[in-house]
Amino acid sequence: MGLNKDNVIVVANSNRMGEGQETFRQQVSTLPGVNAASVTSSVPTKYLFTDGYVPEESNGEHAAKDISLTSFVVDDNFIPTLQLQVLQGRNFSKEFADSGSVILNEAAVKQIGWKEPLGQRLEYPGNNDQKFQVVGVVKDFNVESLHNPVVPFALFHTSSKTYDVGVTFMMVRVDAGKTSKVLATLENKWKSFAPATPFDYSFLDEEFNDLYRADKRMGAVFGLFTALSIFVACLGLFGLATYTAERRTKEIGIRKVLGASVYGVVGLLSKDFLKLVLIAAIIAFPVAWWAMNKWLQDFVYRININWSVFVIAGIAVMLVALLTVSFKAVRAAVANPVKSLRTE
Repeated sequence: MGLNKDNVIVVANSNRMGEGQETFRQQVSTLPGVNAASVTSSVPTKYLFTDGYVPEESNGEHAAKDISLTSFVVDDNFIPTLQLQVLQGRNFSKEFADSGSVILNEAAVKQIGWKEPLGQRLEYPGNNDQKFQVVGVVKDFNVESLHNPVVPFALFHTSSKTYDVGVTFMMVRVDAGKTSKVLATLENKWKSFAPATPFDYSFLDEEFNDLYRADKRMGAVFGLFTALSIFVACLGLFGLATYTAERRTKEIGIRKVLGASVYGVVGLLSKDFLKLVLIAAIIAFPVAWWAMNKWLQDFVYRININWSVFVIAGIAVMLVALLTVSFKAVRAAVANPVKSLRTE
């Protein structure tokens, strides 16, 4: 993911506090159980602002003529709160005047074509050709679901006032196991700063989970129909085993009189069914592999289907079939051969 989404509380509408927003953030950051708190124009999984920028050519490096950057306007606590990894340069800091600074991700640097990005400049035509100097590069991080690739991304400091989307969020990273206690204190503080605004919060990990709601729904539907298919198949297999055992009753009796063991008779009745299951598996596995690979194409980041998945599935199917058939096969095998050979 490139970020740590666990134990992060997202508080909406923090802009309603006006000038008291920074004071609120500072007080929240000192609460017991709170590791960091940050104010940002948006958060991962929420609204994304995208616009065009013009990289300047300097230090003899050729850059792309223009680039589309998705961005957040953040404070100097954003990177520590999400635990982003700074690969080059530095984070925003109160020790510097960062109104003209920008931090890019790896995808942005790669698309622009800079080999040495630090110190390079970006021009923003959308705000009267405002210029920004690259002070840091962070590792790529996902702000959308894994269905989508990591886009070229920029972080601008709140002092830059490069754009205003009209809302801000506050992200609060808390210690594991202290969420409930921090939430109660956080809500009380919110009421003292913005009593007329409801305390609206969510959890970042749950926001990410919601991005895969359609996939989870499809998984549940597939699971239900798989269970029904197995149940119907077992009913059919059980009926076929019952018919076969009754049709071969006298044969089983003769074999037992001639010394056949129970295990031998069960194996005799079961092997024909297991052959059919094996043939079905050989037909089904390539189809399943193709279908699952097609589904995985919807994800930019995806697993490869290992052959062991099909081995485990094959063994499971054989066991289910064997258990279904063996119930009837064992009853036929332990039956009294005298009764089996009695003339009708």
